[in-house]
Amino acid sequence: MNEQKKYKMVKEDSGKLYRIQALIDIPEHFVEAGDFGGLIQSEINLSQFGDGWIEKEAMVTDDATVKAGVIKGKSYLKDEVVVYSGVISDSTLSGKTIIKGRTKVSSSTLWNCSIMNGDIVSSELYNVDIENGSGVVDSSIRSSEKFRIEDAVLIKKSNLRTSSGLISGYGLMHYANINANSILISSKFALKNVNASISDIFWIRESKNEHLPGMSEVIGADNGVEEPVFIETSSLTLKDSSIRGSVKLHGTISLVDSTVSDMSQISMRGKLEACNISEMAMIEFNPSSVVTLRSLRLGGEEVYNNEALEQLP
Repeated sequence: MNEQKKYKMVKEDSGKLYRIQALIDIPEHFVEAGDFGGLIQSEINLSQFGDGWIEKEAMVTDDATVKAGVIKGKSYLKDEVVVYSGVISDSTLSGKTIIKGRTKVSSSTLWNCSIMNGDIVSSELYNVDIENGSGVVDSSIRSSEKFRIEDAVLIKKSNLRTSSGLISGYGLMHYANINANSILISSKFALKNVNASISDIFWIRESKNEHLPGMSEVIGADNGVEEPVFIETSSLTLKDSSIRGSVKLHGTISLVDSTVSDMSQISMRGKLEACNISEMAMIEFNPSSVVTLRSLRLGGEEVYNNEALEQLP
């Protein structure tokens, strides 16, 4: 015995689209038999089985498919989008976007994304995969290749431009503007009020202690977004390190167990290990040389450069 169809298609005056009309109750979405729903191009766009539904102002065309979940508001799904579950509200989904789990997407634009148990609000995502409870709010992420976010990451009011990347660690990113060839974060982290232009890779590495993982942070001045940490490097690597308070970084820099704060400036190629640079101190080395500094303490507008290094015993 064939299962009763869930809806029928009523041709619109345009002749190209059909409005769906429920033939059975769908209590999950407060739909009763006889209720009209949104517009589709063909039966491919909404499965006749399961609890999937398209509300009256929404539209699904091309090869896009709603298998379950609900499409609400003035949403538009096209191309090869597949919605397996979740709630889509006032959003545009295109490309090969896939929605699964308890995902919620509202007032957003997604292209070639895969979202599992994500929460996307007022954002633009291009080539982004999200899972495991991560959220993106008031942000834009554009990647020429796949950019992956997982493990309870919250990105808010941020702008990311990259060729590829992975964020796999518990953390948050607020008011961050990052342009990098690749972004790799594999530890707990906090990025707040950051302005970064990195031609190669921005890398926050895992802690050296697997049992007591550390946390790296990059946090601009607390008095507002007008004084961010400013980063203009070919690459920046952080491991168990902190950058705070209108700091400026130039060159190719690796920070390990170090703190840079209070309007300090670093311009160099090399590594700082177990260092504390604060209070408008400055490190400046010729970019032709690679320098490693260990256990250095600078503060009070001190300057450390090639000349200071030559004077060491």
